[in-house]
Amino acid sequence: MTGPTNRGRSGALSALLGIGGGTILVPFFHWCNVDLRRAIATSTTLGFGLAVFGTIGFIMSGLERSGLPSGSYGYISLPALIGISSTAMLFAPYGVYLSHRVPLRRLKRIFSLLLLCLAVNIVVGLI
Repeated sequence: MTGPTNRGRSGALSALLGIGGGTILVPFFHWCNVDLRRAIATSTTLGFGLAVFGTIGFIMSGLERSGLPSGSYGYISLPALIGISSTAMLFAPYGVYLSHRVPLRRLKRIFSLLLLCLAVNIVVGLI
């Protein structure tokens, strides 16, 4: 399946798992024989849209919810949103630099380790 439906599914799945969309999109693109560096760049670009629409969805679904911490708009914490987005913008150029400088084999191992850590975290959270 291709097109917006696929992006919507990866966004929904990443939101349910509490992970970034790139964690799903990079392996998918790589499975589709897209060069790993290009897969990372493409998923980063798509990740911005996933984050925007995910944020809007979490705000809308939690607007009527009571008992949320101050500074929250729906299920989004404004201080956390500012901290995470500013840190991401600050370090994104460094990530791009590293992804082009690190040898491809090492890059694959680093990404595999990240996915393994996420999987362990999800399993531990289920126990």
